Amino acid sequence: MVWTSHVAVVSFCSRWREISLDGKIVDKRDMWKKCGDNPLYPQGGTWIYDRAYWCPGDLQKADVIDVFTKPGKHQVSLMMEPYTATDNIQATENISSFLFHYSAPKQKTDVAVESIMVPSDEQRFSRLNPASSGPRISFRNLGSDPIRSLTIVYGTKGFPTKTFHWKGNLPFNQVADVILPGEIQEKDGENTFQVTLNQPNGKKDAWTGDNNMETIFTAPPRFPAEFVLQLLTNKNPEDNSIYLVNAQKDTVYQKIATQLAVETVYTDTIRLSEGNHSLRLIDTAGNGLQFWAQPQKGDGHLRLFDMNGNLIHAFESDCGSGEMFSFKAIQGFEMDTTIARHAFSLYPRSVIDKTELNVVSNKLNDMTVQITVDGVLWQKHEYKAVKNALFSYDLTHLPKGRIVLEAFMDGKSAFKGRINKR
Repeated sequence: MVWTSHVAVVSFCSRWREISLDGKIVDKRDMWKKCGDNPLYPQGGTWIYDRAYWCPGDLQKADVIDVFTKPGKHQVSLMMEPYTATDNIQATENISSFLFHYSAPKQKTDVAVESIMVPSDEQRFSRLNPASSGPRISFRNLGSDPIRSLTIVYGTKGFPTKTFHWKGNLPFNQVADVILPGEIQEKDGENTFQVTLNQPNGKKDAWTGDNNMETIFTAPPRFPAEFVLQLLTNKNPEDNSIYLVNAQKDTVYQKIATQLAVETVYTDTIRLSEGNHSLRLIDTAGNGLQFWAQPQKGDGHLRLFDMNGNLIHAFESDCGSGEMFSFKAIQGFEMDTTIARHAFSLYPRSVIDKTELNVVSNKLNDMTVQITVDGVLWQKHEYKAVKNALFSYDLTHLPKGRIVLEAFMDGKSAFKGRINKR
């Protein structure tokens, strides 16, 4: 018997829930979920705040609870932690559940691929991709016998396959999450990654139709082996660290929280050997380098420039728990400077009278800034030949509430930021 449920709770308080079968608790969990690593980011609103088992725009997985029963009548009950709301009573709970009865598995040995998380272009795995190494998959045991060994064959189509011998103890209907060794091989552009499961417990699989899976992924971009990293810390640098690792997982550069001072610009020249690398920004507080609802945290950024000072990549400051950027370093490689690349910072976003827009570009652009309230245009500003500049906007005469500032570079929308006027 499997009991699945989906619960959406509009709340910011943690409460437990438990499920009982015939008076015996079979599952208990805290209704809480961290949202700082939401794959849909940045967003408007307070998306980074942890919530009671949901996150804005994120997929809500059902709880799947296996219970083994005997023939006859049974009673299933759901218990939520009792509480009394006193102020601002808005919490709601939407619960849907399904009960499936089935016989014991007829096959002893049967595994199935659940997903390929890395490499993948699926948005739900965007926090993990693009990646340069460590393919990551999950598989489920559909047979009655625990899976204790498995041969996994994997690799990018068009390249030699790799083999990994997994060992563990996976009971019936449980899922294993496995990080496979080795670098992810790829050609420029779109690729296909393939996985095959063989010889569970050294035996033939009962049904091989679900033993194979493939996914589409885009290769990490090419990048100069020499570039300049610029980090501007916010008012809470103790939350942040930066790590640059190669495909062998060796750390070749780092800036850890204890090395960082408040509101300080760090500029480092990075020189790498050729090959795949990953640069990761970590925020332990889950509120990124900037978050509109916490202006007291300040404004920070992480940007990369070529040796001539041209912007070549900008991390998203409103990134919650952090962000990863993977690339292939090439000696002597030069970025195409005809392709426009921009970085914007709008701060503060919770305002009384004014805000500032910082613009960094790798080329001169004509820029138009439109400021709207509820879709109605209140201000429009035109600028010529903008590259690196700081603009200030007086919002005193605008009504209180939500304001949207949108920047167009050479006629194309390049940035849209929300402002809350108090």
